[in-house]
Amino acid sequence: MMAGEEGPIQVYVVTDHHFHGELLARHLGERLNLICRHHNTLDPCLLDRQSNGCRTLFLCEQQFFQQGNITGLDSEALSRKSDSLRIALFGVDNDQRIEEDALGAGVSGIFFHKDSLEVFDRGVRAILAGELWFSRTLLSRTLQSLQRRQRQLPADDPAQLLTRREREVLARIAAGDTNQDIADNCHISLHTVKTHISNIYSKINATSRIQAIFWAAKYLG
Repeated sequence: MMAGEEGPIQVYVVTDHHFHGELLARHLGERLNLICRHHNTLDPCLLDRQSNGCRTLFLCEQQFFQQGNITGLDSEALSRKSDSLRIALFGVDNDQRIEEDALGAGVSGIFFHKDSLEVFDRGVRAILAGELWFSRTLLSRTLQSLQRRQRQLPADDPAQLLTRREREVLARIAAGDTNQDIADNCHISLHTVKTHISNIYSKINATSRIQAIFWAAKYLG
């Protein structure tokens, strides 16, 4: 498997459509220069066997996402595994509710029926780099909701652990912004962004963007 800057990477395409799954796995493997395999089902045992230090993406067909949960894996479990494990959905209907449910369940991104292979390439790269891959409409709406929530915080709210600037940075993380996006929008240096994120993680006991997003959804959402 390919060794990235943060360790080896592996991708699993999970669909019971064997032919399409094999084709997508082969395409991603060749285009992104990594090991990509096809599986018919999302076996919880397969998730548990993921080795430490290996970044893993499970690219699951929409049918594996039912009633706000990934089949075989609840959102709390995903949060605990989120340092190295990410899940994305593909073949998704253009339905705002599915997007919202997926984001709330800890899914890192979604790909619609209409998305091209080039979109898959860009999205998988972004997700493996720790970014979110959702529609701009959803991410903008999420950011606006978090910003409104910030203005209404009571004095004893856990969000008061963070400074106003840290809450702003966390809201933008939840909206899917990269570190460079945050620096540009907040008119601060990239180094300052990284310092804020480090302080946020320390204060809320998070170790990854996904854990920070769960915290933001609970206390800022």
